[in-house]
Amino acid sequence: MRTKLMALIYLTPFAALICSLAFANNYPFPHNATYDYGILPTEYNAQDVQTIYETWRNAYYEEQDDLARIKFDDPNQTVSEGIAYGMLIMVFMDNETNDTQDAFDKLWRYYNHFLNDNGLMHWKINGFNEVVGWDAASDAEVDAALALIMAYKQWGETQYLIDAKALIAKIREHEVNDNKYLKPGDAWDDKKNPSYFSTVAFKLFAEIDTEYTSFWNEVIANSYSLILAARDTTTGLVPEWCDESGTSDDPFFKYDAIRVPWRMAWAYLWYGDTEAYTIADDISSWIKTKVSHDPSLIIDGYNLDGSVIGEWNNPTFVGGFASGALVNSQHQAWLDSSYTHLLLFTGEESYFNKTLQVLYALLATGNMPNLWGEGSGQNTGNTDNDAFLSAIFLLLL
Repeated sequence: MRTKLMALIYLTPFAALICSLAFANNYPFPHNATYDYGILPTEYNAQDVQTIYETWRNAYYEEQDDLARIKFDDPNQTVSEGIAYGMLIMVFMDNETNDTQDAFDKLWRYYNHFLNDNGLMHWKINGFNEVVGWDAASDAEVDAALALIMAYKQWGETQYLIDAKALIAKIREHEVNDNKYLKPGDAWDDKKNPSYFSTVAFKLFAEIDTEYTSFWNEVIANSYSLILAARDTTTGLVPEWCDESGTSDDPFFKYDAIRVPWRMAWAYLWYGDTEAYTIADDISSWIKTKVSHDPSLIIDGYNLDGSVIGEWNNPTFVGGFASGALVNSQHQAWLDSSYTHLLLFTGEESYFNKTLQVLYALLATGNMPNLWGEGSGQNTGNTDNDAFLSAIFLLLL
């Protein structure tokens, strides 16, 4: 956007203003997209997503000078995962009203303010100044890189793509092991976390990191193989942590693992991956039977065999399970009731609950489209804006 505005300096102030408004973003919220695969709730309203977003932003987004952070459960702290989630939210929520590019930039600047020796953000920070959790968590890098790719398409600035490619290279070098499995971070690799396996991001990396396409395809294949091996054959539930064979000493489905159906649904909606479909579909089939099709009975924790170990009904789990239902029309009624229940959580909740509620709602309503899939050239998506600019120039002749 800023690059295009430089070309407007010879226009009248009125024309420059009109054109700058036209190029504020290429894909303004609401996107109202229909994904190539899967389903959406029968009834949904973009205003509901806007309301959840505003509650989240007012409660958890904070600026200081040219930096911004997302407050953690301890509001004095921030985790790298939260920065990446914030970047994803800002890039998809941008429009003339929300005007999120500056917030996105400040979050990305915060990420880069706390880098370790590998050029990756330390995973926990006190406020705006002190590292308290050392070394990187790989899910943050993966989500931040995906957000940067979407930012390039949303705002048309080449620097975002340059930054994305640089971050992808660091992930490849420091957070993928020799067996082509995503490590949990850059400093350790004792176990794997299946909820970090964002195959939708790895698909994009394979397209963008072109010299290493086969590398990323192997990471994708290993991600699906591990999840399929680790899950319970009856419930489909996936453990929090496991080794590369899928064996787990922590056979629990809790606050890490609940992100698996969300990530798998995301991969299916964008790319139609059959493995992602199977994983999400099996979990959805089990949970709706487990709670007798009543999402108010969902609890925040299960053993892999489906027995209950949690206590609370909250947006993290309701939305995570609802996301899994997006892959199959046979889950339509369950999706509808689950999405309706997700909207009932109207308070600030907690960092994790509220942040994931925004992300779940974006995906479930067609407001998390694959902007890269709209074309790889700069600013190619907003044909209405291009036509509008052409008309302005003709008027000025």
